[in-house]
Amino acid sequence: MSTFEKLKQKARDNPAGLRYSDLKKLYEGHGWRLAGGKGSHRVFRREGMDKLKSVPQKNPVNRQYVKEMFRNFEKYASSE
Repeated sequence: MSTFEKLKQKARDNPAGLRYSDLKKLYEGHGWRLAGGKGSHRVFRREGMDKLKSVPQKNPVNRQYVKEMFRNFEKYASSE
């Protein structure tokens, strides 16, 4: 199991304990890129998609953002 897969499994098992830096790695590993942000929030965008995803840059990341991240991965993986 790769380091990326271990991180992904860790996030699924304990969404409340995920750090922002790990969330960023997961988004980038799934084809999203950091598109900026202002203040305490960062914005991720995926090529070919109109949707932007804003995430607060704080540790630990609120579990709702982690769960939404996985929903986005599933949604956009099925549209490729």
